[in-house]
Amino acid sequence: MFASCSAASSAQDAANSSANQPVSDTSGLATTEEVQAMCRLLGAVATKQGTDVTAVFTDNQTGTMCEQAAIEASRPRH
Repeated sequence: MFASCSAASSAQDAANSSANQPVSDTSGLATTEEVQAMCRLLGAVATKQGTDVTAVFTDNQTGTMCEQAAIEASRPRH
């Protein structure tokens, strides 16, 4: 799951996916909110499994909105 989510956050993958969709058909594309929710889920699952969420992302994916959402979700709630 981590590798798939991490790879999906790549701008290149998103661009390639979009490029393969007909211009009029965007039904298969995830919304920004759906992607953010998946990234938060990634962070929560990583924490539950005892994995450092920052280790899930490769160097070229650090600083992304997905990584930030995952890190935020991995922090303990008060």
